[in-house]
Amino acid sequence: MSLYGDLFKYRQRPARSPLEDFLTEALADILNRLPTRIVAGLCEDVLFRNRSAYSTEELKRVLKTLARAPHVCWSTQVPAPHGGRTGLADIVLEAGEDRTPLLVIENKVNAPIARRDIESSPPRQVKLPSASDGYRENDQLRDYARWLRLRAGEGSPCGLVLVSLGTPAPADFFDGDCESWGGVSLRGSCRWPDLYKWLRNLTKKEGAEKNSDVPAWVALSHEFTQFLEEKEMATKSVTSADLAAAHIFSKSFRHFEDSFTRVRDAVDAAWTSQVGKFASRRNQPVCNFDSDVAIVWDWGYLSDREFGVNTKKWHIGWGVLFESPTGWWDNVTISQPTAVIILSTDEADFPAEDIPADRLPIGWTLAKSEAGEVEMLYAKPLSAVVTDIESFSEELSAWVISKLPEVRQNFEEVARRLK
Repeated sequence: MSLYGDLFKYRQRPARSPLEDFLTEALADILNRLPTRIVAGLCEDVLFRNRSAYSTEELKRVLKTLARAPHVCWSTQVPAPHGGRTGLADIVLEAGEDRTPLLVIENKVNAPIARRDIESSPPRQVKLPSASDGYRENDQLRDYARWLRLRAGEGSPCGLVLVSLGTPAPADFFDGDCESWGGVSLRGSCRWPDLYKWLRNLTKKEGAEKNSDVPAWVALSHEFTQFLEEKEMATKSVTSADLAAAHIFSKSFRHFEDSFTRVRDAVDAAWTSQVGKFASRRNQPVCNFDSDVAIVWDWGYLSDREFGVNTKKWHIGWGVLFESPTGWWDNVTISQPTAVIILSTDEADFPAEDIPADRLPIGWTLAKSEAGEVEMLYAKPLSAVVTDIESFSEELSAWVISKLPEVRQNFEEVARRLK
């Protein structure tokens, strides 16, 4: 396993992608170590190889500014306020002593580009976004472009980059006019396999595979390429195993989606009658597959304040786990398809670890990950939950609903430790 593989211990969360966050921090660290001449090659050969129309001259201006800057810094999770919203730009290249933004890189694995509310919509009215009614002008990337132009200054060189695995760029990302993109004419997109190939060729050329006595940036870049291989982000092509699995799965996906829709509707109604409504699930699929772990599941976030504490990041998850997930729960063993209910949070304010075992309802477990995260888990063989496969959604939802009083009891126990 690579160095980065040893460091990466966090698993996917419902509304958070630790892999994306980890890739962002690791890439920024490597970029900060690369010589300027190498960064220039990266921009030309990878980041802006696929770029917006008529942007060649702007790319030259960016590279010239980069070469002349006495100081450059790649920063992560930079607040980018615009239009009353404050997003976090994944990576920002800041140049000069005044740290003027030169490039913004948005990193995606498979998550969609976040949509923004249509500003012209009446208050409290839901409007489905589309290109014709302004959707293309209200997305995450366009917000970053507008912020970048404002910070860089009118007429100053700057560029926007999307690095992704399976997330496509917006329809007008390359051919949209400069004005519709906040005045940023240079927009580029590449995929993680492109970045992998470039880094691998670079480190091979620098002798990383044959010589251990290489600069730190070479050694770390080599380790990073191995990590991308381990996460299956090093190739654009499907394998024969992928095709075989897709053949089977393509016929089953609609069944999963329909079944989990019915489960969500039933659980939502039961939770609403017992506690309160879940937070909005706009843009959240009802059937979620975690490619790092063999699980299909759905979840609901609690409203902002339940049980007398801030519960905005707390969630209930339910679904089917197919095998013991490496790095998830060290004290949990799965030997067959298992129905699970998971209680957790996206933040560190979930002191479940302090709860004595005798304070938990029978059957509940405090599941601990390699990274030290603690979640509350109830697991039962799927065959004992769903006895008639034709009634999958009805029996799974009935089982989850039957555990909601215990879910509430567990949340109340956690809340008491926060008061």
